[in-house]
Amino acid sequence: MREEKKIALAKEASKIISQNYKEINAYAADNKQVDVINKQVRQEIGFSAKEGMEFENIKPKASMNQLHNKAHAANYTLGDVVQVNRSIKGLKRFAEYEVKEIDAHNNKLTLHANIKDKKSGTTKEHTVQVDARKLLSASIGEKSTMAVVEGEKILITRNNKELGVNNGDIGFVKSFNERKGEITLNINEKEVTLNTNEFKNISYAYATSIHKSQGATVEKAVLVLDSENQQQNAYNLGEVGVTRQKHDLVLITDDKELIKEQLKNEQVKTSTLNHETDSKSNVKSTYV
Repeated sequence: MREEKKIALAKEASKIISQNYKEINAYAADNKQVDVINKQVRQEIGFSAKEGMEFENIKPKASMNQLHNKAHAANYTLGDVVQVNRSIKGLKRFAEYEVKEIDAHNNKLTLHANIKDKKSGTTKEHTVQVDARKLLSASIGEKSTMAVVEGEKILITRNNKELGVNNGDIGFVKSFNERKGEITLNINEKEVTLNTNEFKNISYAYATSIHKSQGATVEKAVLVLDSENQQQNAYNLGEVGVTRQKHDLVLITDDKELIKEQLKNEQVKTSTLNHETDSKSNVKSTYV
């Protein structure tokens, strides 16, 4: 029943986002809800019905957001992608490794990468065994596939100085070249062309995880709160900057009164959790 409720909350959020997907940012604590919202919004605005460009992407692995999870080999899955962001002994910086073997008893992972030499253009295979505790600074992802059409709202999930993109950047697809595997995005009034054969850290941006918001202040947001997730709800509100909204924040929840009760001792004033717009915070709520 709980899973059905989560999906219902996500679908309710999708209705609001679809009305103005370019300006509204949506956040959910549950990654399944994020996936449902992204899929639903694409359907409602007609993008999923259009012929676009399909490619392999790398999605951040939600269970690996916590450092202590990265430190244990048993938490990894064969096929996981380990992206090296800083210097780690034995690994090539900025390379992408795939988990090939897991030795949970000794806390070891066998990683493999095809590393391209920029000067010669040649590619060399690199296989190495590492202690999982060395991977705390790495990004852990999982392979997926996505399709895009013109106008699609896209999230960048990894920094790349050469391309001029940063983790958290949101852009809109201006064009794509399926033969070359390239998509051109408008990001903050700047055009950026990405080769999806080389840069795969791309996701849909109609909804993202609350973790990805990192406290950013946005003009319009939809936040999905599950009343059964009591311990996290106050934190989730803070992460999307509920007190710093410039315009609107819509809360989607299954039990408005229970959410009020959970937050009554927090800095967030429950008086903002009304169906009527609050003149100061301009926060609204709805429930399903």
